[in-house]
Amino acid sequence: MVYQYMYSANGTMTGYTEHSLSYFNISNFAPDSATTSTHFTGQSTCRYKDYRDPPWAPDAYTFSKQYWSVLAAKLAFVIFFQ
Repeated sequence: MVYQYMYSANGTMTGYTEHSLSYFNISNFAPDSATTSTHFTGQSTCRYKDYRDPPWAPDAYTFSKQYWSVLAAKLAFVIFFQ
C-alpha cells in the first residue's frame, strides 16, 4: 500500500515489481563468489528484492528512501493494532 499511495503515478499497483527490485553490479561480487555459469554473458547488473540505492548512486547499496517509508508504515501498523 505504501507504493500505491506514495510512489505510483496513477494510484494503482502497476509498476510495483519494477519499483521493489534493486540493482546490483555483478562486477562487485567477490572473486570466489561470482557465478561460473556461461548463461549470463554480457550482463552487467542483476536485480534482487530489496530497497537499496543502485550502484551508480553516490552511496551505493545503502537503504533508500523507499526502505525507510516501508519500514515506517510497518511500524505504524504494528503500533496501531497493538
